Amino acid sequence: MHIIGERVYDIVLRLRLVCIHGSSSSPLKRSCSGCAWLDLRSLIAPGALRVESTCALEGSDLLQSSGTFLSLSLELSFDVTPAESEDMKVHPSSLLPHRKDSPSKFSGSDGAATSFHEAVQWGCEAIFRDCPKLGSVEEAVAQLKEVNSYEDIKQHLRESIICVFRERLRKESSAVPGRPLRGKAREDFISNAYSYLQLTAADVLAKLYPPPDSKDEASDASKEADRLARLAYEAELVGKWDRAAALLQNRFLLPELGLREDPSEWVAFAKFCARRRGRQAAAEEALCQAAKLMGSGREASPELQLEVELFLGCLVLERGRYEEAIATFQAKVDKDVANPMFRFLLGLALFLRCRFDEGLAYLESSGKPREWFKGLPDEAAIVNKLKAFRKTDGPPNVLQLAGFLEQLLSFGLPSLVFTFLDQTGLLPQECLASESMVLIDAKALALDRDWHGAVARIQPLLSEASYEVCKLAGECYVQLQDFDKALQVLQAALAFDDRDEDPALYIRLGSVLLVKKRWNQARDAFLRSIQAKSTAEAWSGVAYAEFRSDQLSSCYEALCEANLLDTERTDVWALLCLVPASAQRRVTAGQKREPL
Repeated sequence: MHIIGERVYDIVLRLRLVCIHGSSSSPLKRSCSGCAWLDLRSLIAPGALRVESTCALEGSDLLQSSGTFLSLSLELSFDVTPAESEDMKVHPSSLLPHRKDSPSKFSGSDGAATSFHEAVQWGCEAIFRDCPKLGSVEEAVAQLKEVNSYEDIKQHLRESIICVFRERLRKESSAVPGRPLRGKAREDFISNAYSYLQLTAADVLAKLYPPPDSKDEASDASKEADRLARLAYEAELVGKWDRAAALLQNRFLLPELGLREDPSEWVAFAKFCARRRGRQAAAEEALCQAAKLMGSGREASPELQLEVELFLGCLVLERGRYEEAIATFQAKVDKDVANPMFRFLLGLALFLRCRFDEGLAYLESSGKPREWFKGLPDEAAIVNKLKAFRKTDGPPNVLQLAGFLEQLLSFGLPSLVFTFLDQTGLLPQECLASESMVLIDAKALALDRDWHGAVARIQPLLSEASYEVCKLAGECYVQLQDFDKALQVLQAALAFDDRDEDPALYIRLGSVLLVKKRWNQARDAFLRSIQAKSTAEAWSGVAYAEFRSDQLSSCYEALCEANLLDTERTDVWALLCLVPASAQRRVTAGQKREPL
């Protein structure tokens, strides 16, 4: 028996049986000779020393036709593949990036790491003690040799570095006992060890002598606030509203930044609650908190103060408290009669209060420019002028009214948009069929989660679609899981080169391409999203596309980045478990293992 190659599953045993009757050239001897093959792949398992099998004889037609067989067995004194020690196994937890206060992955390496840490600290203290005037490296070495401390520092560092290399080599998954590392594996091992030693030394030096511009707690809190805002954006993007709400609420709990004392933060949270649907009470409470802060003297821009007042008035109007809304908007109109936004909101409130004639007059006049109101002393004069010039003035200013409706959508109140478009009857049919009004109606339907209605409303615009139309249609088709049409309109949206890259658009496109099993194109779409804004959602998409493309190394790197950005994604953890398993299957199948 000979071992062919280095792989156990290539080992075979060949037995040749020869009849001893007659001469060597006897026809009977040739017809009764044959061979049998014993499969030894079961010896791959650690601890397997014996294999038995019934093997058919191969050779002459006589042997094969008679069904001749042999019962063969083979027993070894030692394992072909000795059991792998626990220290040499790669556990899934070792693939995760290091996090502060996390338990040590390999308890056996604590001694070497501590020894190197102490050696660097002792060496730094000795250098700064014995070299009062640091200049070049040569001058420092000369000063250390003069006081006879150079050899001690060098020897101490050398011994600790050797311990670190031994421990890391013992934990290296690509190392085979008794076989030296060569080629790329050796270069990667030395490079990783050198990076560890360099970063550890820099960390010790930074702790001993911190730089003057070290980061304070406020900057760390600011980064945490940005992280929570980004995670909330991702959660809202994929429809995880409860998690997004929890993340935004956690931002308010950062005491260093004082976000609870910032009215703009409360306004942003109120808009989120309104978009979430069914949380109008929470949105109103947030707006009341913003108004309370501004009333107590908290600095806020005039634009923010006006936004809080209008948002709160629209919210109570949407909740059915018409008299409160009318009082709010009436006070604004009394201060600025010609302001079209104030007149529009007051007219909408009066219409919902069933004061139709008054409401329609305000709504109709909201489409007029400021010059139109000059010389008009009161509302009666405005109404009379509307009646007198109604036939000659032409249709209302559609773009101006569209701006008011966009403001209502930014407040997350689509029901007020539906009231104006469907019930007031102010706009003629040609105005309602314009692109701006159709797009607003479709946006309101999408905000109300009526994806079928939004698609039906926006369908006539797809023949000559704009960027906004394609983007909205793509979102609706993705929600309806019509991925063929979604891919078409999303790619059409990307054809508008004058637009800034939207990370959400590329994430939607990447998700559709994953469903279509276009792995490389999906990866590129997610990478374009990361160029605009780095998110765990995009990195997770890159990892899945690379995993399906059998690119385990880049998949692992993308998973580590996704886990670093968001440590609570179960899909990332699941894929982190599959990566080493897939790498191990490669080894079992005889393929070259890709280093992770």
